Amino acid sequence: MHEYTMERVRVISKKYDESLRDEYEAFLVADMADSIFVLSTPGQVSSYHHKQTRFQAPDGLLEIYPKNKYAWGQQ
Repeated sequence: MHEYTMERVRVISKKYDESLRDEYEAFLVADMADSIFVLSTPGQVSSYHHKQTRFQAPDGLLEIYPKNKYAWGQQ
């Protein structure tokens, strides 16, 4: 069974050494047994920790994260 939502979530990306890479708010579109689908909208602001800058995306992005490889949580 699929659960479709449009709940706001925070995506936090880390590097291999577990240091923060970037983070941004997005919408949880679908939560399936083996993956989640996250949508960021055009104009979304992301924080890049390595360069200590913020970036406004010119376009949207649909990301698919397999649950067996990535940890994720909702805020």
